Amino acid sequence: MQKIFVIEDDENIRNLVKIALEGYGYQVAAFETAEEALEIVGREKPDLAVFDLMLPGMDGLSAIRIIRGREDELKSMPIIVLTAKDKEYDKAMRAYSDALEVALAIKNYNRAGYICSYMGDLYELDDRYVLAAKKYKESGRYFRLAGNMKSYVRSFVNEGRSYMDVDSNYLALTILKRAEVIIDSLRVDEVRNYVYNGLGNIFNVLEKYDLAEKYLLKSIKEDSSDTASDYLTLSDLEQKRGNLEQAENYLQKANSVSIDNDFVPATIAYHYYKINKERDDYKRALSFYEEYVAAEDSLMNISKSVDIYDTEQKYEHLKLHNENIRLLLKGQRNYTFILILLFLCALLIIVYLATIRRKNRSLLKQQEKINTLNQSIYQLYAELRRKSDELIQLQNTQYSSVKMQVEYENVQKEVDSLRSRLFELRESKILNSNLAKKIKKISQTVQPNTSEAPVSEKMWIDIEVLMMEVYPSVIKVLKDAGLSPSEMHLCFLTLFKLDSTAISILLNIIPTSVDRTRLRVRKKLNWEGKQGLYESLVNI
Repeated sequence: MQKIFVIEDDENIRNLVKIALEGYGYQVAAFETAEEALEIVGREKPDLAVFDLMLPGMDGLSAIRIIRGREDELKSMPIIVLTAKDKEYDKAMRAYSDALEVALAIKNYNRAGYICSYMGDLYELDDRYVLAAKKYKESGRYFRLAGNMKSYVRSFVNEGRSYMDVDSNYLALTILKRAEVIIDSLRVDEVRNYVYNGLGNIFNVLEKYDLAEKYLLKSIKEDSSDTASDYLTLSDLEQKRGNLEQAENYLQKANSVSIDNDFVPATIAYHYYKINKERDDYKRALSFYEEYVAAEDSLMNISKSVDIYDTEQKYEHLKLHNENIRLLLKGQRNYTFILILLFLCALLIIVYLATIRRKNRSLLKQQEKINTLNQSIYQLYAELRRKSDELIQLQNTQYSSVKMQVEYENVQKEVDSLRSRLFELRESKILNSNLAKKIKKISQTVQPNTSEAPVSEKMWIDIEVLMMEVYPSVIKVLKDAGLSPSEMHLCFLTLFKLDSTAISILLNIIPTSVDRTRLRVRKKLNWEGKQGLYESLVNI
């Protein structure tokens, strides 16, 4: 059973969300504060967390940042935010939009570039990574117009990082490779390590470890002052390679450099834990894991006194003034939102199931129709063979009376009637098949004389299989006559009752070549007279 954490300080909303999720079969643990949830999140490992941002004590954003900074599987745990701060977020975004408009009006492109970067940061805070990537790309255009090439290159790295967050890793790689070309051509040496670090990380994600190592070492060579994160990534890729000794060596180097990032000691401890666990040295692994947990708890305490996002401080005063109104409206708004969400989910499921059921019924009816048609063709063919044999026997008998002459004529009529019905059924099966519809559509949409053949090799095989089912005697005669593949294809298309223009498009030849091919077919089959190719084929 999947487990969900709900962190909400309003008891009514907390209980409402808990009851709704339990009604769908989830195991729900509800908490009033972020501290309570973070205390056991590593042990319980929930599948999803639902956070309110405006919490007593540690706010929701601080708690989310701690989770995203972990080095275990919880780093990528899905998180849903339920908050009344969306209006504040929109105010911040509108303020940046207004500032951008002013900067562009006075053609201050450098300022416009930084404003777009800030907007990209806001989108990242809201987990809207594609929009963030677009804003970073826009910032790059303005930095280039302003001649700020260092920030221009950084915009590529920021854009690539955003696409990595949505698993568009190859798109991110393309963007970062462009940044590498720019720093090589324009000699923007100040940000080389920034680009190389980005390339190293993305190659590590793509499991191209040799390239990842190459760029991470280049990043360290370019800037030896802040190399802890590079060494940690190198240690990670060596662990993936199974080279634990080299992984430990990189961890020692990461530990030896000066560290400004509070998350590095916890990450180092976590990697030591993984290495010793891989070596089956569980005593040392447990020791490092305890060190990692202690460092993580320390970070939690530090984060309580640090404002993570500037926009939080900007609107804190507004939150206090509107607290009473928020308490009155928040419950009603979130309750309505949850009901609407549940209704839409149920509606989508019903529509999806109905669509699948309708498609299945349609496919079943179509298959039944095909089976009935095949059975009718088989029965008619067997009856025609029997009557034909009877007719041959009567032909070999001398007519000693008028009665036998009449019997011969009656059998001849029955044979002609059976042939006519068999012809109609075979024609119906060919012309009503899915292949006939596809071929007709291709002949109407493809432009003549294209460089590639409109009909694929697989479709020709499907066509031949269909012809073998409906006209087995025709296919045998064509193959015995030694027809080339193109001549066989022309005969197949003729049985679909296509005109010369459509056939020329499907065979990718000019219309006059269709007529010449028909003449070659008739000559190889020794067919003379004015009867058309279609009539000659179906009467074999």
